[in-house]
Amino acid sequence: MYVIQNGKLIQKEEASIPLYSKANFFDFAVYDSIKVVQGKPFFPEFHVDRLLESARIIDLEHPFTKKEIAIWIQLLIDKNKLKDSLIRFLLIGAGDEQEEPTLFMFPVGLTFYDRKWYKKGVKVITYHGERIVPDSKAKDLLLNFIALREAKKNDAIEALLIDTDGNIREGTRSNFFAVKGSVLYTPPLTDVLEGVTRKIVVDSAKKETIEVKEEKIPYEKLDEFDEFFVTSTSMNIMPIVEIDDRIVASEVGPITKSLIKSFKEFCKSEGG
Repeated sequence: MYVIQNGKLIQKEEASIPLYSKANFFDFAVYDSIKVVQGKPFFPEFHVDRLLESARIIDLEHPFTKKEIAIWIQLLIDKNKLKDSLIRFLLIGAGDEQEEPTLFMFPVGLTFYDRKWYKKGVKVITYHGERIVPDSKAKDLLLNFIALREAKKNDAIEALLIDTDGNIREGTRSNFFAVKGSVLYTPPLTDVLEGVTRKIVVDSAKKETIEVKEEKIPYEKLDEFDEFFVTSTSMNIMPIVEIDDRIVASEVGPITKSLIKSFKEFCKSEGG
């Protein structure tokens, strides 16, 4: 398998990070992932822009450009003959004057979820914690790892992170939505990282004349909502029927079903 390190195409076994890298030790890095479907990258501009914006937010300086990265994405697809995959980015900063930024790009397998989950809904749990820099895809992933591990212990597919004020912010790898009546709610971008699927869902909802409110969602007020789902590059739109061993919906709701249908149609039109 080929990977890219600072624009150079190499075998994955050749990729390396210096053992004494301060940037790597202190997680001074950002990351992102692009879905590849039938050999075509899905919304590459969004993900590259987000990677570079994440770097800017944590003041991670680097020489890499959008044009270069776009070329390297296609190079990875061609050389590895990728059909359905993810391409992951890891941009590590310079920890001191002796270090230089390093950009890794490498393919990883797609995660496929049981089709019946999309029809019947899934279980998630909640976990208290919030990311240090919520609007940057920074590599401070210990919280995500521990929360997701706890979810798996409880036969759940995701953990929703609750902040110190008791609001649900996002999943460890997803954005969170709730429906009350005919209104779609999702936490504001000041509190969460915007995912491409989140953006598509919000845009689709507005086109369907579904009112969208970007507001904080208190955990203690979950009983006031009718439908719940999470979105991500790998899961697309995943309906939720159980939170913390509490049944929150008897079935997948009508607005969730409508948005799933719209998302599928959008992906077909975009080749994703």
